[in-house]
Amino acid sequence: MQSYINARSLPFIPDFQPEFAFENSIADYSTRFFAEKTFIPQPLTVGEKAPLIELSRQQGVWQQLPGHLFSHPKVSIVDLVEYKPLVISFYTPAWGEYSKLHLDLLDRSHQKISGLGGQLLVLTPLETDEISNLIKETGLQFNFIHDQNNQVAERFGVYSSTYPFWQRISGINGEVPFPATFVIAPNGVIVHSFYTEDLSNLYDIREVLTAIYTVRDIRQSA
Repeated sequence: MQSYINARSLPFIPDFQPEFAFENSIADYSTRFFAEKTFIPQPLTVGEKAPLIELSRQQGVWQQLPGHLFSHPKVSIVDLVEYKPLVISFYTPAWGEYSKLHLDLLDRSHQKISGLGGQLLVLTPLETDEISNLIKETGLQFNFIHDQNNQVAERFGVYSSTYPFWQRISGINGEVPFPATFVIAPNGVIVHSFYTEDLSNLYDIREVLTAIYTVRDIRQSA
């Protein structure tokens, strides 16, 4: 490649070679370009508002809903948090062994969450028929909903197509969310946020229950 850098216009530097300056400028530009194009997800944190999202009644398995919502074609997060404090957790079998541990923890957490007056909603890239089969195999009793193209995960800051999980962790295949669990209060504010890129790190059910209990106390004293 021919270099068009004018050596006379450059300051005198011993052993300076113009072609190196050209190559370095290209390398610097490439670094800046890819840094700008890579969106590293920023998970929502405590104190932030949950995104206003509507979920289709047809995409997933709804097992626990207040009666008036069963007639709605779509259910929004606003609808759900008006009913009870909401725990949202993301799941995919693509996490391998971690997915089994996470699903078992969700199953064990469900009764405790319900007992404190909360509700559990799990979002997954799995299609509706795959969700139905999973529920039949495991006997899970909470709402399990398809997250089409990881749209909800992206809104919660736990998925980005430019920061894929499979680039972070070996053995992960496909476009999937990072493990994350949130607790949302009746006013739509996030009161607990868990996010990890470490597949040895599960959410702490005690922290989730504490967040629900705190919100419940606020509601009772209001």
